[in-house]
Amino acid sequence: MLFGLGVTLVAPLTGKYLDLTGNLYNHVFIIGAGIGLAGVISLAVVLRYYKQLGGDENYEAPIPHPSGEVD
Repeated sequence: MLFGLGVTLVAPLTGKYLDLTGNLYNHVFIIGAGIGLAGVISLAVVLRYYKQLGGDENYEAPIPHPSGEVD
């Protein structure tokens, strides 16, 4: 869902930003770097909480019910 929202919003906003800057396309690399940095920060936050909750050592796969539902 976040990917879909990002694709829907980032392209038009980037285009509008380029229009406002007089089509300085080198700004696209700065925008891309910002998006990449946001991804790395998100990964670091998720990894930190994953490790706090026990990481791989405490993972238990969900046990399916006979009806097909999962806990």
